[in-house]
Amino acid sequence: MTARTGWLAWMRASEWWNFKLLPPLAIAYATALYLGAAPADAWLGLLVLLASLVPGAVFVSVLNDWTDRADDALAGKPNRLADAASLGPAMMMGAALVAGALFLWLFASNTLWPGAPGLAATYAAGWIAYAAYSIPPVRLKARGFGGIVCDSVGANVVPALLAAQLAAAALGQDVPPEALAIVGLWSFCFGLRGIL
Repeated sequence: MTARTGWLAWMRASEWWNFKLLPPLAIAYATALYLGAAPADAWLGLLVLLASLVPGAVFVSVLNDWTDRADDALAGKPNRLADAASLGPAMMMGAALVAGALFLWLFASNTLWPGAPGLAATYAAGWIAYAAYSIPPVRLKARGFGGIVCDSVGANVVPALLAAQLAAAALGQDVPPEALAIVGLWSFCFGLRGIL
């Protein structure tokens, strides 16, 4: 396996599109329509959404496989990072963390959309969920229902809420709290269905 093929496999990029990126894009489109605009009018929000989700997807994919190596070996389960030297995955996670920190700063500083302070909190919640899901000693994925909830929140709720907020911010509007609650509940149930 070449380094490039290995890195692409480690990122699990082929697994993101249908299950990780399409639902938030659909939420962003629906939010634009709900707010009386065409989805194309929120193009900058959609672009920022996709770009901001990629570092988290890389981070959680590599982190999850890295922290699962011993458990997967005991279970006889294949692991993409079983034979990987630690430098490659560490570099990928480091690059993802730097990119994630830049997006967090962008959202917290209100550089793109003043008056959208919830973006930073939503984005940070995703990274906290990713870490809590995989990293010992918390490692919620090994704690039953807590892991199921954490996976649903990190993989589905946060991207959906971020999609709604970014689409609205790009349109210069706010999403009503009841609409965000509906998005959050739907995406949580969608995530539970996926993990179960």
